[in-house]
Amino acid sequence: MTGQKISKRRGRWIGNLALALFLLVALFVVSIFAWPAIDARTLKAERCQVQTAEAHSGSPGYRTGPSSPVVVISTRNCGKFIWSDGVTRENMDLVARKFTPGDSYIFSSGWYSRVIMRDVLHRPSQLATFSKISE
Repeated sequence: MTGQKISKRRGRWIGNLALALFLLVALFVVSIFAWPAIDARTLKAERCQVQTAEAHSGSPGYRTGPSSPVVVISTRNCGKFIWSDGVTRENMDLVARKFTPGDSYIFSSGWYSRVIMRDVLHRPSQLATFSKISE
């Protein structure tokens, strides 16, 4: 082979690699912006028994960011969830007390929160809705 053919192959290979990397980054960026839309259209309800509910000012790993208040709910049979809708620093303890340990709730979360966050990344799912089951 001549040096010119090797150079063309190397250039083609580098171009293909750059295209693949660009497409991966583009897919990642699109998925971040599409996350709320995916979650809103793919809600699934689960019956879960609450073990604990704690107010947090946010921390790494929670979708809401480092300073946003959230309530972290641990369940016996469904894993962890976070609730951030309407949670403020002033009311986060009150919101956490809405979740009674030992009681069962219907928790709804979207596909991205359930599958990607909980099952793949082992992070808490973002709750879309919840309701206490009266027994």
